[in-house]
Amino acid sequence: MARNLGDIARRLNGQLDGDPTVEIHGLAGLFDARAGDLSFVGELRYVPYVARSRASALIVGLDFPTASIPLVRVAKPALAFESLVDWFRPERTTPIAGISPQASVAASAVIADGAVVHAHASIGEHAHLGASTIVHAGVRIGAHVRVGRDCVLHANVVLQDHVRLGDRVVVHSGTVVGCDGFGYRPGKAGLEKLEHIGAVEIGDDVEIGACVTIDRARFGRTTIGRGTKIDNLVQIAHNVQIGEHCVIAAQTGISGSTTIGDGCVFGGQAATAGHVRIGRRVTAAARAGLTKDVQDGAVMFGIYAGPVHEKRREEAALRKLPELLKRVRELEKKLGIADSGGVAEDG
Repeated sequence: MARNLGDIARRLNGQLDGDPTVEIHGLAGLFDARAGDLSFVGELRYVPYVARSRASALIVGLDFPTASIPLVRVAKPALAFESLVDWFRPERTTPIAGISPQASVAASAVIADGAVVHAHASIGEHAHLGASTIVHAGVRIGAHVRVGRDCVLHANVVLQDHVRLGDRVVVHSGTVVGCDGFGYRPGKAGLEKLEHIGAVEIGDDVEIGACVTIDRARFGRTTIGRGTKIDNLVQIAHNVQIGEHCVIAAQTGISGSTTIGDGCVFGGQAATAGHVRIGRRVTAAARAGLTKDVQDGAVMFGIYAGPVHEKRREEAALRKLPELLKRVRELEKKLGIADSGGVAEDG
């Protein structure tokens, strides 16, 4: 849908430098934009790249220099650009409420008004779907599952028995919630499986990416707190407790019985050991390995691998490094060695 720059500037309460009649047909990144697209520049360090963009106009900051294309000046360009996404979004086809005749729905299942169940979905005994929830093709919902209002389960999601989802939960394709946890013990005939008879509870406004696995608890519940966002390919083990409004990036692994406080951020491929307690507002950098409890607000970085005794000695030596450096500087000062290069001073 075409919009002109004058309308865009007014919608953003921005200052327009250029022709208000220029038509904008879409939004794009600075380097992906073509004629008819609107892009943005969030920081002045990107000014030199503007000449390479084919965008018809830019949203920029108030201190952005003049340019050869029209500019809409606002205080926060990235947020302003994001606010236009829904305005330019193509109209979506609204699914017709109801149950496809090609879906399999148990007689004891309860499907609320306005819910949609697409072809080849399967709804188990005593399952409950909330109003306006959409279940796409190939989804499997087990027995005694409860799914709240306005949820979206994309194709081929599996919710095993006794899983509970809050309202407005989005689960992307290929994710499995409620599979058995990974637990075995040595027995006479080899490894014996530990039974997992607990459940999984997911709070309101959670979004779960594609091909995520969330294991049911051995006893009790595995829980994901309200507003938490989980990227693709994340493993969350049995009895894990994740707080509210956390962000967990792709390929992160959370081991069994780990507790994560509210507002934590995990970078890609971060991992925890089992039974670790992570405080609130903790940041784990990409590939960070958390093997011990972490206090509130900590920023964690780094992982080690190697023969355990060697690595522990290395870690112990590194902890002594600041004191060793202090002693070296004191010795250099006494010996008249220059700080900058470690070379003795002339004379």
